[in-house]
Amino acid sequence: MCFLKERVTCVSTLELMGFRVGQGLIERRFTKDCPTFKEDLDIMKFLCKDLWSTIFKKQIDNLRTNHQYLAFSCGLIRGALSNLGLESVVTAEVSLMPSCKFQVVIQKL
Repeated sequence: MCFLKERVTCVSTLELMGFRVGQGLIERRFTKDCPTFKEDLDIMKFLCKDLWSTIFKKQIDNLRTNHQYLAFSCGLIRGALSNLGLESVVTAEVSLMPSCKFQVVIQKL
């Protein structure tokens, strides 16, 4: 029981760290020379092409999944989207190493 609680705490901490890194990257580096985004789809294209390519040296191909965690990366995506004005829930799945799939659900306010 104690191990499960510690694991949940670690996953939450990693996700929160990723969230802050994502926010910081968007604040300081990536959007200062970009035009304002008009639609959610434009933001997702920016995230998949520009942000992810700069960080991981490759684009995101697809965003869909179920509920397994890659906590830091999920937080990174969520933080970046948050600073671009989109609240979201981000989950990830590893189906075949070394690839993973992310699902981003935009929260409509």
